[in-house]
Amino acid sequence: MSCRFSIAGRPSLADLLTAPEAAELYRDLVAADRYQDFRWFALSQGVPEERVDELWRHLGAVGASRGF
Repeated sequence: MSCRFSIAGRPSLADLLTAPEAAELYRDLVAADRYQDFRWFALSQGVPEERVDELWRHLGAVGASRGF
């Protein structure tokens, strides 16, 4: 298993989206504006608590650019 790291030494946001099924669920929760469910799922998948908001904002921006 390989892991990419950002310049800051933290896993990149792409690395926090573990399995394709998880990535799809993350996007669905953001599109439905279900932050608490998103937060719970992210933490259960091992996303560090301090990165949950960053991931939420990133996926929201990606979704907006794709017309979600």
